[in-house]
Amino acid sequence: MNRNRLLVILMAALMGWAVPEICDAIDVNPVRGKELREAKAFFTHLASTSKNPLIVSMAEESLKKIDDSNTSNRKSEDKDRAEVTLLPQSDNTFVVPALVNRRHMATFLVDTGASYTVITPQMARELGIHIPADHPTLPVTTANGTLNAPVVTLKQVTLGGMQVNNVEAVITDLGDTPQLSGLLGMSFFRGMDLSFKQDKLVISR
Repeated sequence: MNRNRLLVILMAALMGWAVPEICDAIDVNPVRGKELREAKAFFTHLASTSKNPLIVSMAEESLKKIDDSNTSNRKSEDKDRAEVTLLPQSDNTFVVPALVNRRHMATFLVDTGASYTVITPQMARELGIHIPADHPTLPVTTANGTLNAPVVTLKQVTLGGMQVNNVEAVITDLGDTPQLSGLLGMSFFRGMDLSFKQDKLVISR
């Protein structure tokens, strides 16, 4: 623990500051790694040995702030990493379950080689998407050649608890795969790292 920080603590207690003011003065939230362990050890020792009720209360409050900060950081890290179970198909491919617009369950192939996410016409109907004649299109290469497919924006796509907003997707048929809702391309995975662990897809950002 930095001696200057210790001096701040002792001076604050002697001046009769309230506990919240002391905690603000020491600013424990940014403490990380080695400093975090030293801070916890110091405040634990202070809380158990000091005979000054104000200092004891301050030390306990500081410990609580450190624990709350760690919990918040862990939750933030959890939001930035997800493991998704891969579901095997009869044609030896794997799909992942996802939630579209927070209410529609869907199954997608993972295709990081595709610039855009794809949804099938059936999935588009389930989402209530109506395509007018003059709707913008993009050229899409399929097994049957290149065609112009409508491009839409999905408000939210959630995979393994990780949500991406405003995902651009094209609408096109994926052939004889009625169980598929589409495929997830780089318009969803952009900025993420992907890896595979046994039967799971691990994504992080």
